[in-house]
Amino acid sequence: MSRILPYQPVTAPQHIPSANLLAWYERSRRDLPWRRPDVGAWQILVSEFMLQQTPVSRVLSIWPDWVRRWPTASATAAATAADVLRAWGSWATRAGRSGYTNAPPSSRGTTVTWSPTTSKPW
Repeated sequence: MSRILPYQPVTAPQHIPSANLLAWYERSRRDLPWRRPDVGAWQILVSEFMLQQTPVSRVLSIWPDWVRRWPTASATAAATAADVLRAWGSWATRAGRSGYTNAPPSSRGTTVTWSPTTSKPW
């Protein structure tokens, strides 16, 4: 007969020294195209949409094509919703996904986009 142990919650440390976190990142980081300094906020947002749905390795294969076609929110807003959803569906299929679950902002979703030009608003 197996014995069930009482639940003991694990508590997270209250403070992680930033030096430890930065050292870990230096050892563990990956060179991903959306982390490069010349990449715009819109392109990073697109990568975030994609990364919510599929592994990094698959996003790496399609993200460059996507941002080449629609490099800005304005470019996406100028596209028809059908074009954006068709491209998203094509990507989702290649990534092993089906349907338009969590589709990216379409032409309707990008009509109003605020993007800071400096870090001051943050």
